[in-house]
Amino acid sequence: MHTIFTGKQGLKYLDKYVISYRGLKEGEYDFSFDIDNVFFKQFDASEISEAAVGAKITLYKKAHLIHLTFDLKGTVKVECDRCLGMFDMPVKYEGNLYIKFGDVYQEESDEIIIVPNHEAEINVAQYLYEFICLSIPYRRVHPDKNGKNTCNREMIGKIEELSSDKKETNINLKLKELKKLLN
Repeated sequence: MHTIFTGKQGLKYLDKYVISYRGLKEGEYDFSFDIDNVFFKQFDASEISEAAVGAKITLYKKAHLIHLTFDLKGTVKVECDRCLGMFDMPVKYEGNLYIKFGDVYQEESDEIIIVPNHEAEINVAQYLYEFICLSIPYRRVHPDKNGKNTCNREMIGKIEELSSDKKETNINLKLKELKKLLN
């Protein structure tokens, strides 16, 4: 995972997503974070501008390993692929991150990172950002309510009008004329 914070101001804001583990005794610790619009503004090229996501992170500290479990729930505002209208999409993510200790920082896999022995904390902001982005479905459309589509009717009408048979017929006629010129 690569850090894509924007500027020093973004780093200061994202400091609230730091979990200090040095000095903690072996055991279980719970952390809660609220993720909102300001959070997503800290990342370059984020397609999410509005969000209300709650994050619960449980840290299990062991002698040579830290295990983090992530439980994220909330909504993000996304653009509908069908009508281009904005809507609140529910997001949910549950996953794990294991922190091992070594000489240098290294990502062993998607779930395992190695941090230098002298590190005392981890900023989970990047992980929260990526987990939320990964929880958004590839296809984003307004949800149906009571069996009815909730997309913007006016926009759907314009799309249907522009993709009507007349337009396709005109394109086919133009292609036929071009083929005549080639022959």
